[in-house]
Amino acid sequence: NIARSADEAERQARGENVINAQFEEERIASEEAAADLLEGGAGQIASEFSEA
Repeated sequence: NIARSADEAERQARGENVINAQFEEERIASEEAAADLLEGGAGQIASEFSEA
């Protein structure tokens, strides 16, 4: 793997798999964004017939 920054090079030198770490960070961010959407009411249908 080729490091894209000095920080990434240091992480690789310590043996960290930066690709897996990046995927994990993106997965966590995606889950948090989905939770925020649901908390804000996304996906809920409001109508005069539904009870709140």
